[in-house]
Amino acid sequence: MRYLIIGNSAAGNAAAAAIRRFDRTGEVLLLSAEPHPSYYRPLIPHLIDGTKGEDALLRDALHTPPNVTVRLNCRVEAIDPAAQTVALTGGETLSYDRLLLATGSTPIKPDIPGLDGPGVFTLRTWDDALAIRRAAEGKRHAVILGGGRVGMKSAFALRALGLEVTVVELLERIVPQQLDDEGAAIFARFIERAGIR
Repeated sequence: MRYLIIGNSAAGNAAAAAIRRFDRTGEVLLLSAEPHPSYYRPLIPHLIDGTKGEDALLRDALHTPPNVTVRLNCRVEAIDPAAQTVALTGGETLSYDRLLLATGSTPIKPDIPGLDGPGVFTLRTWDDALAIRRAAEGKRHAVILGGGRVGMKSAFALRALGLEVTVVELLERIVPQQLDDEGAAIFARFIERAGIR
C-alpha cells in the first residue's frame, strides 16, 4: 500500500504518524513544494525581524515520523484520480493507493489594483518571510492588509526593523477571530503605543 501525502506541515506529518500507527509496512511518502523540512508555521513572522531563528522553526515543528519518506522541492502539477497518479514538475509521475491533500491554506490577495506589483508580498512560508525581510531593508513604511494574528505579528516584526507600519483590517476590529470588541480596543491602544497605526 502506498500512501501519498501532499504537504509537509503539521497536518501532513500528523497524518503520516496516524498511518504508521495502523500500517507499519505500507509506504508513506510526503511531498513538499518547499525546500525546507517541516517547520512551525506560527513562528514565520519572527523570521522577519530575527527574534526567532531558523532553528526555532525546526525545533518546534511536528517532526516527520520514522519510516516516512519526505521529498522536498517536489511540486505536484496534476492529480489523476482515475489512474491514481500525481504528475510532478519535471514530468515524473507517482502512483498511489491512498492520497491526502494536506497543503494548508493559501493567502487571500484582494482584487485591488497594484497588488501584483513589486514590493507586495503574502506571508505563508519560510521563504516569504525572508523575502519580506530583504524587501524591508532601507524602507520607511509598510502597509499590512489583514489585522489577524499573522498580520499583527508581522506588524510588530516590521516595526522592530524600524519601519512605520499601518495595518488595514476589513472587519470592525483587529484580531477578530480571537478578540471581542473590548479586547480588541485594549489591544488597539497597545499597538498604537508601539507605533503601529
